[in-house]
Amino acid sequence: MMDPNNKHVVQREAILKQYSEKDIKSYIKEINVFNALTKAKLDESSDSAQEKFVGFPECIEFIETKQSAEILMEVLGHDIRKMLKKSKKNVFSKATVFKITIQLVSNILLFLITLLI
Repeated sequence: MMDPNNKHVVQREAILKQYSEKDIKSYIKEINVFNALTKAKLDESSDSAQEKFVGFPECIEFIETKQSAEILMEVLGHDIRKMLKKSKKNVFSKATVFKITIQLVSNILLFLITLLI
């Protein structure tokens, strides 16, 4: 993606999530969330409005068939699964759980507030 101000290429990391036929319900829920976020972003297309959506990944592309589905989405930070595998006994410390919870709840509340305004 080109930044029009300085003509540098802005690179984003992405992850491909794949869903089997038995996971299609999860896929549909996730796509519904992405659609709601996209609609909210389009309704508030100012620069300050985009700051309200920090902490939510952007759906880059999605593909759906009868047997499977895939979502290509932006990566926002460290992979929690990889972090968990590196931790002792595959368990996060209380401090890590609290940090993740605070970040998640804060982003959800901020998003809900923007829907009400």
